Amino acid sequence: MVIRQKTKKRSPTGWVKDRAVTKIAGFILLSQREWANWMNNKTSKMPLQRVRLIAIAMGLLLAAVSVHALYQGITGKHSITGTRLNAMSTPVVIMPRETLTSSDSALRRQISDIDEFLDTLKKTVSGRRHLAKIVQSHPGILDSLKAMKNLYGLK
Repeated sequence: MVIRQKTKKRSPTGWVKDRAVTKIAGFILLSQREWANWMNNKTSKMPLQRVRLIAIAMGLLLAAVSVHALYQGITGKHSITGTRLNAMSTPVVIMPRETLTSSDSALRRQISDIDEFLDTLKKTVSGRRHLAKIVQSHPGILDSLKAMKNLYGLK
């Protein structure tokens, strides 16, 4: 038994596309070759000192641009200003009151205790320092407490 591979039938548009791509690629290669030959003829007539001077000037220009880009990257002083992005915010998900049950009384008591503790910290200087450290180490804790109080109907 002989197994034959299926030959792919080419549509006329595929053949035209392949031929066009081949022509374009050939034109690009021809243009590159002509440009390289022209540049070769121009530089072959230049004195060696001039070629070296141009090479050194191009190297210095490239080095200057690189150092400038590094400086801007390190210091953050960019010459091109873009748009600033706003900070991302996470939406607050609050459960409806109907889902709360009477077994949440322990949680309500804990929320009230935390709120009272934070209120007592606000009364003294050392307490305010301690509260500032808590808020600094746990950003958003006061907002969370306020949301919990609103959720459970605490004042």
